[in-house]
Amino acid sequence: MNLKNVDYCLLKFRPSAVLGEQVNIGILFYFKEESELKFIYPDSLARLSALFPNVDVNRIKKKLKNFKNRVVQFSKDKNNELLELGFDPIRDEYLLIPDDNSIFFSEKFSSSYQNKDAVLKHYIDKYFSVYSQGSISKKHSDEYLLSEFTKKINKKVSFGLFKRDYSIENKKGVSAKFDYAWQNGHINLIKPLSFDLKHKSSIQEKSVKWFGYLTQLEDIAEENNLLFNFLIAKPSDNELSGAYNEAVSILEEKNKIIKLINEEELDNYIKETEATIRPF
Repeated sequence: MNLKNVDYCLLKFRPSAVLGEQVNIGILFYFKEESELKFIYPDSLARLSALFPNVDVNRIKKKLKNFKNRVVQFSKDKNNELLELGFDPIRDEYLLIPDDNSIFFSEKFSSSYQNKDAVLKHYIDKYFSVYSQGSISKKHSDEYLLSEFTKKINKKVSFGLFKRDYSIENKKGVSAKFDYAWQNGHINLIKPLSFDLKHKSSIQEKSVKWFGYLTQLEDIAEENNLLFNFLIAKPSDNELSGAYNEAVSILEEKNKIIKLINEEELDNYIKETEATIRPF
């Protein structure tokens, strides 16, 4: 069995260095014996929108496309020199994305293979299956929850008493945008947070992500009498109920500054809002 060698590293996206969150968005391969570079990334980045609602996904797609073009062109131009250059200099000196701390490479990994197409498929399945399989249920997504809430308040509550796209920021520069804000003694900041996802890891990532935001924004919430109102939905898959309960318990550690509104409790929440809302 004649095995060939491949080096590879993961391209990662980090929306906030302070929070330390990161997610895999691409893989750069160096097929040594074939003197070829290859870059792959997910066809859809819907998972990023779910994990990081404030991120400009179209901007990241453009960067990934441009980076792939650079890899193809570099591999073509330097084909005869690739073996001599080696993977680390190629990655660090020629292909690093300048002036973008949010996108970075992991350390180098090495493996062996027989068939290049087979190894590419293996790593696509390993790292990008959560993208291609569609992590979010259309029926109970964040967008669905927000749409339902908007329709209900338009019918029952004076819409003019709400503020849209309400942003807050702490002293470290960590910010978060909320879809609605209203007040009744507290300033209630509303954000849909659906856990109707297809993978346990996606549920965990989403809860941990928002726990990180809450930790960073806790002081400003207490200083300004803010209450984070999350509209949440359970997974459609009953086998994920354990992961959902764990996700909720993580968020409930911040029970002094949050209120969780289950999808089935939305009408009661609207009634409470209607009875207590007042102008800013």
